[in-house]
Amino acid sequence: MKKITVLMMFLTTIVVNAQQWEISYPSEKHEYFSGGTMVENGNYLVGITTFCGSGYDYRPVAIFIDNDDNYTRKVFTTEKKKSFFNSSMKLNGDSIIVIGLASDDDITEAFEYLWLSIMNSELEIVKEEFIPLDENYYSWRDWSVMTKSYDNNIAMIVQEERWSGDGDLIFMEVDDDLNVLKKVIHTGHRPSGGVPHDLEKIPGTEEYLLIGEAFDVAGHITLSRFDKDLEYIAHSVLPFDYSVCCINTDYWYDEEEFLIPVRRIKDASSITDYYTEVLKMNITGDVSERLPLMRADTSDYLAQYCNNVYINDSTIYILSAVFSLYNFYDPEYLPTTVTMIDKDLNLLGRKEFGNDCDIALSVNAQPTKDGGVIVHSINVTGEKPTIVQIFKVLREDIELVVSVSDNIVEDIDVDIFPNPANDIVNIKTSGFEMRNARIQVYDIAGRMFLDKTIGTNGNILTIDVSPLNSGTYCCKLIDGDDCILTGTFIKK
Repeated sequence: MKKITVLMMFLTTIVVNAQQWEISYPSEKHEYFSGGTMVENGNYLVGITTFCGSGYDYRPVAIFIDNDDNYTRKVFTTEKKKSFFNSSMKLNGDSIIVIGLASDDDITEAFEYLWLSIMNSELEIVKEEFIPLDENYYSWRDWSVMTKSYDNNIAMIVQEERWSGDGDLIFMEVDDDLNVLKKVIHTGHRPSGGVPHDLEKIPGTEEYLLIGEAFDVAGHITLSRFDKDLEYIAHSVLPFDYSVCCINTDYWYDEEEFLIPVRRIKDASSITDYYTEVLKMNITGDVSERLPLMRADTSDYLAQYCNNVYINDSTIYILSAVFSLYNFYDPEYLPTTVTMIDKDLNLLGRKEFGNDCDIALSVNAQPTKDGGVIVHSINVTGEKPTIVQIFKVLREDIELVVSVSDNIVEDIDVDIFPNPANDIVNIKTSGFEMRNARIQVYDIAGRMFLDKTIGTNGNILTIDVSPLNSGTYCCKLIDGDDCILTGTFIKK
């Protein structure tokens, strides 16, 4: 037991009780949005709606939310028996180009057409093309990525597979009228042909960077470079503890380094050792800085989605989704979490909301015109209907500490144990019962790694520090907004 000092803490904060808005509606089908795009007058979400476990009744669905927060939702009917949207990108004005898949049958889960369409803000498809996949190829993977090409067209990558399970990656360039200008097929060098997660133009060059699972037989995440003609240059394989997941970058420091969130694994034998880390990485996979984020309070896996949305140098939103992989219909109920950092990987705050959702997807997070971010989740309990939830979060929705002044008040006995710690740190106070405690954790350089409100049981608070690197850390414990307990612990 050791003595530490209790300080009076005066905070000037920006707090909004609820996010800017929430769209919530029931659906007889499971529904999720894997793509989305910000345009001048609003935001699109595109995806799939389907009866899970009752055949392959796949239907494309889209939502347009205007800048006045009005939204329109539409489930589409096409000439094909089943189809869905996957990803989208701004085209001209408020129009977007959408990549999807389509099929002439609804007996199997395979698709034999690549479906390209142009959509307007009235959710009308003004032009579409169904492009047959190469002979003997099918696809049942909803993976596609695209970006503006160096010739001001659209460069895209789509996964295609055979029934045998092997496959390739299709690299295409199309114009604004959906004419295919170029097509290159690259062998993915892994059983499923490879999974593209993000396609970026490398600043200051005429090269592309593909982030995904490709060109490595073990299925590790790779960084693959291609020239302006979509021809392969080289690739680097990331370490095995960078778990297979959907990841993207939205901010480049220069032509070499970019910011990226990844899901990491400290111990592959334990599902509770999955956590999210934000990295400053170069195009060969070397990491110069890292910010581990505290994992969600769950005994299950973190889902395979990591997103980052860049607004400006002081506002970058990080989203890492959570759901139960092995008990889909009886999951833990978890909030959706948005973490805010700056370009120097300083943790600025976090926001938890939507506590009644059990799958925090955030497959495609996107910025809004007023500097916010749109995320979505679904509530799947095995009972119909499913509840679809779409949230808009603004910077001011996240509690920010603007100024702090400390005044010594009294001494209180506090025990921090175990110390040193491997995974769990307990903070026990004597003569002071916590109610709704806020915990902050800093390294010795003063960089914050955790700022979260945690419910307590009496006078003991437990935090998971497993994502932290080895070293000495300072913890601050705030009860209400008035007093703070400070102490240190060592992470082994």
